[in-house]
Amino acid sequence: MKKKCVRIDVVANNYPSGSGFQVGWGNACLIRRMGRFVLFDTGGDGEFLLHNLKKLKVRPSEVGDVVISHDHDDHTGGLWGLLAINRKARVFAPASVSRLFKDRVLSAGARLVSVSEPIKICDAIHSTGQMRGLKWEQSLAVRTPEGLVILTGCAHPGVVRIVERCMKLLKDKPYHLLGGFHLRDAASGKIDGVIRRLRRLGVARISPNHCTGAMASRRFKAAWGKDYVETGCGATIEI
Repeated sequence: MKKKCVRIDVVANNYPSGSGFQVGWGNACLIRRMGRFVLFDTGGDGEFLLHNLKKLKVRPSEVGDVVISHDHDDHTGGLWGLLAINRKARVFAPASVSRLFKDRVLSAGARLVSVSEPIKICDAIHSTGQMRGLKWEQSLAVRTPEGLVILTGCAHPGVVRIVERCMKLLKDKPYHLLGGFHLRDAASGKIDGVIRRLRRLGVARISPNHCTGAMASRRFKAAWGKDYVETGCGATIEI
């Protein structure tokens, strides 16, 4: 049996999956790689985030890096509860986030890393750098033996553009695409166009959640079949 090299736990989401997890509008994933914990977004509520980390038997102090996709409250709201306990974490945020957000991170005693261009967060985990869209946003790509695992917050710059950016930066194929795709209000024609382009790019497995929308999620499920992976709050992916 192959050894698992990456584990991703969905610790905040508005869709439920595992029992005993608190669910609320927002998104956050905990990436475990070689004994290191990287938190991608923090959901909208610190109490929910800390409860769900405890459910996973992860101490807040173990989270070394926090990557914020963009500074909407449903992705940053849990950060303040985490930083009240863990002041040693590095917070990677798009350079475009508000001055108020930056000041609050620094006031909490954390180290703020302002991200403009693509950057390596730590071993095998890379940021796309901030990308322009309806909102400036960064996404993550994790190298695995199967290919890239790509995580999006809300995909405001466009989920297809994000996958293309990751492929170009890391010269690798997309294996698993996970996160909010910002298609909740999209027409069926646009959704189908996104599906066709992602299929052409070679996305092998897919896990839309958060702001993707019910209609879009159903269409993704029909297109990917057994390779559609449910990732509500409490779900775990191991690669």
